[in-house]
Amino acid sequence: MKINTYITIVLLLFGSNLATYSQTQQAILGWIDFDSPPNLFSVSLAENFNTTPNYGTNMWITNNDYDGQGLYMDTPPQDSTYGGIGQISNPGGNYLHIRDLGSAAQNCNYDPNVATERWTVMSNGICTQGYSKVFLNFWWVGLGSPGDYGEVYYSTTGASGPWLPTNKLDAAPCGNAARYCGTDRWKFARVENGNFINKNNLSFAWKWTNDGINSADQLPFGIDDIIIVGEYDQNMPSSDIIAMSISPDTVCHEETVDNFMQFFFTLTDSLCPGTYAIILSDSNCDFNNATALATFGTGTLLPNINYVVSGTILIPTSVPPADCYCFRIDRLTPPEITGIPDTGCFTVIDTCSETTSIASTPAVLQDPNYDPANPANPGGLPVNQQAICLYSVIDVKFFSFGAYNPANNYVLELSDSSGSFADPEVIGGPMPSTQTHDPAIYPLQSPGSISGTIPDSVNGQLLPEGCNYYLRVVSTDPPGIAEVWGPFCIMHCDIKTNDGEDISVCITDGCRATYTETVPVSITNSIDFTYTTATVEVFVGLETTDSTYFDQNTCSFVDTILVDSLFEYDYTIDITSSGLGAIGRTWIVNGVPIFPADTVNPSLYFDCQGVYNIQLVTSDGCINIVDKDVVLGNLVADFSFTVDSTVVSFSENSQSLPSDSATWFWEFGDGWTSSDPNPVHEYWDCFGSWDVTLTMTAKNCCTSKKTMTVRAGHLLADFSYTVAGSSVSFTDLSVGMHDSDVVKKSWVWDFDDGNLNTIWGGIDTSYDASSCKLDTLNTKHTIYDDGVNPFDLIEALALGDTIKGDIPN
Repeated sequence: MKINTYITIVLLLFGSNLATYSQTQQAILGWIDFDSPPNLFSVSLAENFNTTPNYGTNMWITNNDYDGQGLYMDTPPQDSTYGGIGQISNPGGNYLHIRDLGSAAQNCNYDPNVATERWTVMSNGICTQGYSKVFLNFWWVGLGSPGDYGEVYYSTTGASGPWLPTNKLDAAPCGNAARYCGTDRWKFARVENGNFINKNNLSFAWKWTNDGINSADQLPFGIDDIIIVGEYDQNMPSSDIIAMSISPDTVCHEETVDNFMQFFFTLTDSLCPGTYAIILSDSNCDFNNATALATFGTGTLLPNINYVVSGTILIPTSVPPADCYCFRIDRLTPPEITGIPDTGCFTVIDTCSETTSIASTPAVLQDPNYDPANPANPGGLPVNQQAICLYSVIDVKFFSFGAYNPANNYVLELSDSSGSFADPEVIGGPMPSTQTHDPAIYPLQSPGSISGTIPDSVNGQLLPEGCNYYLRVVSTDPPGIAEVWGPFCIMHCDIKTNDGEDISVCITDGCRATYTETVPVSITNSIDFTYTTATVEVFVGLETTDSTYFDQNTCSFVDTILVDSLFEYDYTIDITSSGLGAIGRTWIVNGVPIFPADTVNPSLYFDCQGVYNIQLVTSDGCINIVDKDVVLGNLVADFSFTVDSTVVSFSENSQSLPSDSATWFWEFGDGWTSSDPNPVHEYWDCFGSWDVTLTMTAKNCCTSKKTMTVRAGHLLADFSYTVAGSSVSFTDLSVGMHDSDVVKKSWVWDFDDGNLNTIWGGIDTSYDASSCKLDTLNTKHTIYDDGVNPFDLIEALALGDTIKGDIPN
């Protein structure tokens, strides 16, 4: 099974060298002629590899010796081929063969009296994903006998095996399609097998066997010019490359700085490491006149994974501004594939100067009975404008022009009391968005909107009163030019009301807190699953570095090339379930069902390390859900916290390697975030329950998340329970409910079965917010005015009544 997740591919610009064999739809996957220096397609052979069985003094060796020195038969020259057909690439060159270690002769020979089984193994496997056929071609020679012969094996898991036998295309001349013997001239062999295709690590091995019985046998197994070829049909690819979307959906066609773009795509089947191109259509989503924007290389790509290619791309100046460009992803290296485009249009614009401006007077709902002529009003107020109070929520509509990158945030900033933005106060945001709020391009998305709160203090000092404050909305990526709005007044008044959200509330005694927990009644634990994990190191490619050093022996500078191997890691979770029988089931990974979701024992594959939550959910509601976290690799987000009333101190206890260069990102559940490793955060409600998430991000863009529920405040609902059959006993553990003033407090238990239990006084809980049915008694609750006289009685309401209005944020 493959899990949908986003894998980031960093965009690199480079050229590509393609190698083909024989036909335009065939490609060399690997080769070795034992003479040429290594290159991108070379395979490595490990002679006399320790694969069981492995014994005897007749062993594999590579050289260019053909002389039996009168001790053994001379090796036939390589221009002596079976039937006079074909030609070895370098007659007289090096070849791989069996040799009697006890003999002075170095050519292809063996001691028939010493029983032997010896292997030569490909130590580096090849990827064959995306090919419809794969052939192994090589030249061979060998007389041997029915008991002395060569064989060819293959493995789909690399040099470690297991090794499976292969057949050549004809049984002659050895009389057995799996054995190589009976010829004293070089002969061409081709091996084909349907199991060679769509493999990540295909390897081949050559084995020599002699039984030690016949003393007159001679000329053992020798091989040369090994070539592995893949065949594909470009018109019928084995995998589709499906373009999904682009971000941002507005770009500037002449942008040269920070034009960061993301291209999202997926595959229907696996593909080997290779080179890909991002192809841009014309302005009508037509690819007949397409433009190649960039190329990038990847390791093995898996199906049903959402990949994203990220990078800074210059849109060519030859691409005119228009609103319906499309893109696709093409594979350039064999097997070559033309991708399926994303036909959702994106826009290329000509305005490359990012600016923002406030569209209209910000909304702060104030006193509807305000009289601007009242002499008691503060001095310095602009005409027809009330003072804005501390803690007021302010909603700002704004326009933005230009193109914004995926990392962009809109931020609402407040000047100081003199109107200066030298050290602005952020009062709203950051609000992540790539949207351009330009009414000429996006009339339905313009203007944009951002909200903030007027603070009571800045840098530990009370915010001064004044009438020279200004607002502005700024962008962060790229930073634009922000026009300011103002001036306006801020006063130390109290809030009568503001532009909050209309809600329905049930009147209760001030602070109220609710705690909900699932109680398993008559639930069984009859199912379970176990799992094993595996990490596979996958060869990605070679990295070469040119360097120069001074050789004191020759008194000259010497150029050298260092070659390093690059690897990436794939992770596997193999699951074994128990107790399911015929019960319907669903497997969920990180909150998302796998496909197909009802597999009995799924295997899951991932490109990224991290913590993966796996749940087994059955269709039988009386069977408990099995929930386990599985750790892959070394990237594990974790944290702890302590609560002091409304202040929460967080400590990250995460696990990562120094080479990961991991960063932290906290989301506190109330809209605020932090990138500190150990932040301290204050919640401004008298009570609350928040889901706090810590995200660890490694330099390769893999992430690990940990979410915990944090409850903080002056009043916290809590309870414990014990289950006995279908009966459950509850114990109240609430904080703030057991002080001396218990007469005004209530506990309401909602058992989720239609039964509501309300207890007033010193024991048990809160209220049911969904029904607002608390009590029929006309118990009075007083609402006080926030204005001039804070003790003015406005209204007396019965507990259980519902009011509608504006609530401060």
